[in-house]
Amino acid sequence: MLETLLNEVGRENFGEETRPGEKRYRGRPKVVETLFGPVRLLRDYFVGADGASRVPLDEKLGLIEGYSPALAKLMGRVAAQQSFEAASGDLKAYAGVEIGARAIARMAQILGPQMAQVRATADHPQAVPEIPVLYVEADGTGAPMRKSEVAGRKAKEGPGEAKTREVKLGCVFTQTGTDGEGDPLRDPDSTSYVATFESSDSFGSLLRREAFLRGFAAAREVVFIGDGACWVWELARVNFPQAICILDFFHAAEHLGSLAGAIYGADTPQAQKQGKLWRDLLKEDGIDEVIAQVRAALPDHPLARE
Repeated sequence: MLETLLNEVGRENFGEETRPGEKRYRGRPKVVETLFGPVRLLRDYFVGADGASRVPLDEKLGLIEGYSPALAKLMGRVAAQQSFEAASGDLKAYAGVEIGARAIARMAQILGPQMAQVRATADHPQAVPEIPVLYVEADGTGAPMRKSEVAGRKAKEGPGEAKTREVKLGCVFTQTGTDGEGDPLRDPDSTSYVATFESSDSFGSLLRREAFLRGFAAAREVVFIGDGACWVWELARVNFPQAICILDFFHAAEHLGSLAGAIYGADTPQAQKQGKLWRDLLKEDGIDEVIAQVRAALPDHPLARE
């Protein structure tokens, strides 16, 4: 199937035309080694007046000395860890591919200089531009699952088996400017995401790694946004200890609504009116006024005596 597919692509020639002074030889066969075994390709072969040759299909497929990119990568990896003879045996044992020791040695000679160049570049990285503010956000939610995926898992609340699994979600984005009123603006297309079913510890490491990839070390200021859950703040404490932690507005407003209901009666007009007033004050950075009003309302309330 792979051989048929690649030869179909080869017949299209990627729109390749003969260049001035070139000769074109159609359907030149070549056996290419892949992770699925050898495949026989029919490629168009171009030779220029100066004797220089090119095979567009080989270039487009990224072939290296007759090996597919994936197989060449494996050959280079096993060659870096042991003798070429042992590497040949490991490829046969683990991938079912028979590549001789000499072929692996030749691939190491090809890939070695390329890797040395990459390492030299990595040893002298370019300066990373400073980021004014880098934001990190984390949350969790239940994802509906098939029964087989939650077999033996207890429900989060009440008896019975769980119907969902918690997927942990995180995002990282940057801010370099503000709007006309001085409010922060998220940089366009700056958000990247991570998600996992793993534990909060593993998720924290994953999110921290993403932050480093996004320039965490070059940020003047780091802001961590969470919903107030204990595991979220613990994740921030362990992985982003210098960050400014902010409770997101939605959950803060939700808590204020619950507080108004506890003081003035759930779903009463006074609770709804007071909850809206406190949310408006919170949005305008009036948290001190909100706290003062709550304290003033508590002395005559049963909650104040508990």
